[in-house]
Amino acid sequence: MVKTIWLLMRNYYLYSQIIAFFALLPKRSFMTKTNLSLHSKIHNWIDSIGFSLNGSQTNYKNNTTTNHYFFKTFNFFEKAKNDDFKNSKFLCFDAYGEVIVVKSLLDLQTAFFENISQLK
Repeated sequence: MVKTIWLLMRNYYLYSQIIAFFALLPKRSFMTKTNLSLHSKIHNWIDSIGFSLNGSQTNYKNNTTTNHYFFKTFNFFEKAKNDDFKNSKFLCFDAYGEVIVVKSLLDLQTAFFENISQLK
């Protein structure tokens, strides 16, 4: 009986130490980055890869800005209306030249790595 109580107390102590450890961790974690906009996710990724801004055009009549980015043989476009880049739309091309409307970062990454893998 005493051994059982001792084991329970030891387990409670270990459990409380684990809880205290996680309480001391910084509040910033990987979960804080999940609510970023598509624009910021894509720009964080293209900055890490090394894409270059090839050109930027502004249509003052429609109040839209189109940015053209490239890396080796891969190109994609970003179109923003009223300088609202958080709601911008992205467009790229797959390895066969077909248009892909980018709805997530994964769409862009898939097209990019397909294109890069076809280089010789």
